[in-house]
Amino acid sequence: MNAISFSRRIGGQVCDEICHGVEALGGTAEKLPARNMLLLNREVTVHVSICKGWIRPKLTPLWRLLLGREPAADVVIVGRLLPPSNSILDYFVFPAVSEIRGVWSARTRDNDPILDLYRSDDLGAFIESFARVSIRGRIT
Repeated sequence: MNAISFSRRIGGQVCDEICHGVEALGGTAEKLPARNMLLLNREVTVHVSICKGWIRPKLTPLWRLLLGREPAADVVIVGRLLPPSNSILDYFVFPAVSEIRGVWSARTRDNDPILDLYRSDDLGAFIESFARVSIRGRIT
């Protein structure tokens, strides 16, 4: 399997994880026609991308986060693949209002402090933010 197909497959799995997690909490999740694009709770668009890291001799791995000039969705999630295992190391969750744009270089540690504001080991907190809860505290 080539790198593009592998990244697409992993991105699809992350989308499935988000959808199942949101639905388990009473929210709604819909896959949109565009690749790795979701609509959560009929309001928030989410785009998931997967970023493969480069191993550099005698240096830490490097990832290029491609965020574009305009946000692809209300929230852009970038999952970083850890070379050579190709398992997801962590995620960057960028809301459009953050205005983080362009190409950013990320390392395993010692990143630009602004990047670390949006880094998370998993998507648990992100998924939980889409739970539907009534005023009485029960999921509706």
